[in-house]
Amino acid sequence: LIFWLSLAAYSEDVEPNGRPIGMWGWGLTAFSLIITVLIFKVALETRRWIWLHHLSIWGTLIIFYGYLLIYATFWKVPINIGYDVYFTYYYNFISPKYWYTLILVTII
Repeated sequence: LIFWLSLAAYSEDVEPNGRPIGMWGWGLTAFSLIITVLIFKVALETRRWIWLHHLSIWGTLIIFYGYLLIYATFWKVPINIGYDVYFTYYYNFISPKYWYTLILVTII
């Protein structure tokens, strides 16, 4: 479901402002959806909440999105590994399509 709905949302290769989305933009969206849906599924299945549950669930989301922001910003260009992801998350982060897809697919 995550694959098909995110693929349908990113069926156009170019945003309305002319910026290309590409495989990396869609891939980051799909992977963000997987992490977010799994975290919320764990939260829904938890019957008794203690501080360790809060720490692990919300800490995972904070660490994941923080890692994406840092990785997409500070990756060294001369090293060829990860060059394709350079600033990709920022382009997704400012795109309304990314946030609509993240919210709607998580709810579905």
